[in-house]
Amino acid sequence: MLQDLGRSRRRAPSVGRVELVAVEALLTDSAPVGDAARPRTSLRVLHGPVLTLAVGVCAALPVIAAVARGLHEGWQPVADRGIIATRSFDVLSSHMPLVGQYSFAGTVTGKLTYSLGPMLYWLLAPAAHVGAPATFVWTMGTVNVASILGAVALARRRGGIWLMVAAAVGIGLMCRSLAANNFYDIWNPSAGLFALLLLIFVCWSLACGEYRLLPLAILVASFEAQCEDAFVPPALAALVVGLAGLLLWWLRERRARGQPSTFWRWALAAAIVALICWTPPLIDQVDRSGNLGHVLQAAGERKSPLGATVGLHDSEHCETESQRMTNGKAGDDCDHFSRGAGADK
Repeated sequence: MLQDLGRSRRRAPSVGRVELVAVEALLTDSAPVGDAARPRTSLRVLHGPVLTLAVGVCAALPVIAAVARGLHEGWQPVADRGIIATRSFDVLSSHMPLVGQYSFAGTVTGKLTYSLGPMLYWLLAPAAHVGAPATFVWTMGTVNVASILGAVALARRRGGIWLMVAAAVGIGLMCRSLAANNFYDIWNPSAGLFALLLLIFVCWSLACGEYRLLPLAILVASFEAQCEDAFVPPALAALVVGLAGLLLWWLRERRARGQPSTFWRWALAAAIVALICWTPPLIDQVDRSGNLGHVLQAAGERKSPLGATVGLHDSEHCETESQRMTNGKAGDDCDHFSRGAGADK
């Protein structure tokens, strides 16, 4: 009997709370008692990671569908993709590549020139040894889906639910402008597309003071720079904006509250990541062909195919060739596919 009395005493406050909820519901015409007493699971879903994951998966549906189709059709690596697959297999051998894919920048320098580094080969190395070629599709599909999920999650951190939804819709519309094979392709101009999208959101968050994303920013930016030379300008621009914003945030925080205790740990981690990513290209520069120097030389010597001077030269060139073809004397020494060919002559 004493035990029953003790239990009733312990239950008394909860009963009182339920009665207060009932009275309040009657007076204010609010939700029913059962709904008020239950945890509001719908709000927790809206303010938790479940909604972010769901929206991210919806944005990644084109990639998921393309991966399924590629696996169903039996995708095979041919041409440049075959070379990438072969070099990825070499990563875990004594012939580990130190540079990336062949680059047409060599037509400027007259020397063999490659992409800046082998990080694309590192990414594909496990797939090259286990289950290829299907695992190539799985690997790139997984990386691209993860990049979309990361971009959607960071959009929510920056601007809330509506920015997250807008980013997801924008990603879906962007996918409509790309061929489906780009969503799982190992070809280096395609492999870095969604990683570049992730890098933009990471650097945005970095500029807002999310210093824990610094190692990830260095990793993704290094991958972009080494994947394809065309990704170097946007990746470098995004990283510069992120680092500049982070520096301004750090200076402001240092004056207001003092230096964050864990900031330098993450900065050290980012430095280690950068060292790992760029050690092979530096070894090649010092001990092998010097590919970094060739790329910089090509960037400095390449003449723009655009502008008024080139356009005027092309107009004169077309008029001259038209007259020569009319007279039956078309020039065999002219390259009709190079814009501004000979404009500097």
